[in-house]
Amino acid sequence: MGYRLLALVVAASLLSFAPARSATATLPTYAIIHTVLQTSINTKTAYVGQKVTFGVIAPYANPKLNGATIVGHVTSVQKAGRGTNPEIAGVSDRIVFSNGSSSPISCALLGTVKGTPNKSSAARTAGGALAGMAVGNMVGKSLFGGNAGGAVGAVAGGAMAHNVRQDITIAAGTPIDLELSRPLDLKG
Repeated sequence: MGYRLLALVVAASLLSFAPARSATATLPTYAIIHTVLQTSINTKTAYVGQKVTFGVIAPYANPKLNGATIVGHVTSVQKAGRGTNPEIAGVSDRIVFSNGSSSPISCALLGTVKGTPNKSSAARTAGGALAGMAVGNMVGKSLFGGNAGGAVGAVAGGAMAHNVRQDITIAAGTPIDLELSRPLDLKG
């Protein structure tokens, strides 16, 4: 009986020295985090390494995400040009929780984010047509002595202007859903 009591006391004392476990929750891979873009991005002015931030919004996949910010950066930019569509890509680096702690995060954009064109396509096409008409008219009159050059120049100028792609802006406040690429430890 004395040995049993001694064994119980020893076991209880060993348990009292066991390290305390922190209450850490984990979000699984493929969990969706709803955010809004906090910094505008423009394909004309963006640069590789530019910081981008997203504010986490409701509904929250976990209450610990309330007030969190996801920080990332631009990894590649393709400015718009003649026959070249604008593109921008980035990665998420870390999530900063409302208590100031942070954790690495890996997530992917869910769906497509639509940006706003920086110029009106119709206005640019019309301007190109007018410029083409003026140049075509001058060339047509000097070479052929007629007015046909203006019409040909208008069509060519309009087609060239229409083929020029537009840079886009993704405005601050744009809702963006992100999907976790690996589990996320939520620090308390």
